[in-house]
Amino acid sequence: MFCPSSVCRVSRRAIGSNIYGEYDYGDYETVRCSVLDHNVERAQTTVRADSGGSRGYGFENSGDLILGFMPNDPIRNSDRIELYNQEYRVINVFPIANSFGKVTYLEVLCAIWQSN
Repeated sequence: MFCPSSVCRVSRRAIGSNIYGEYDYGDYETVRCSVLDHNVERAQTTVRADSGGSRGYGFENSGDLILGFMPNDPIRNSDRIELYNQEYRVINVFPIANSFGKVTYLEVLCAIWQSN
């Protein structure tokens, strides 16, 4: 039986968008989840971070996270999830069923939220 062990905050994507074409989000609500896989890396960017000729490059955090939620939690694509003071964006939601065909939990693939 699936039993979530962590607490995260979920902000659901609203129907509309702002004047810049970005999604609007609602207020955060607390939901229980479990971390199934966590892969974060610090990659070197292809764009130079400075113009001084020091051959320095910037670094960017990238990676993905797989979370497990209860099947009755209404998680959708493009929702925003905050877990351990890091924000993630929902990429895809996969229902996971047992051998009898009953959905036991939702497997949610997330990416790090890149804020400007």
